[in-house]
Amino acid sequence: MRQLRFVVVTLAGVLGVPVLAQDPKPSEFASLEKRIAELSEKIGALQKEHKRLRQELHEKSPITVIPLKFADSGQAAETLEKAYADMPGVLVEALPKMKCVAVRTDTAVNDEVRDFLSRLEEQARPRVGGIRFAPIRLDDISMTVEIIRWLEKKKSAEKTQSNTPKKN
Repeated sequence: MRQLRFVVVTLAGVLGVPVLAQDPKPSEFASLEKRIAELSEKIGALQKEHKRLRQELHEKSPITVIPLKFADSGQAAETLEKAYADMPGVLVEALPKMKCVAVRTDTAVNDEVRDFLSRLEEQARPRVGGIRFAPIRLDDISMTVEIIRWLEKKKSAEKTQSNTPKKN
């Protein structure tokens, strides 16, 4: 046995592999196991507090009702539930009579949900003459005025073309 140990230590030295000269003592294992047990207790307590705080935040989070113009509220709510299934504290409910979706989340996720629903609305928007128009924010008056002017120019150009006699 001594010879085998000598060979292993010699080979390890030649190859540059560190070798323990002595086996670890049982007291070292006991101290490590004790420390692991202490940390496990602390982790358990922190996880319980985290869960309690999450629940409290969920209960205090406001309910946001988001109206939909084009998307079906039932399908939108179902899609949201699937998208946020792994995120605790997100509660979604369809309000089909009002054509809305009610959402209870914290503020950061609420913004994500609004963005998600606006993209869903854009996909559900019906096409006009084969062209899908970008959604217009009514609070951005300058953009709305620009679009109206553009449409008027386009309409007057079409009238001019239709009134011009065609040459054969």
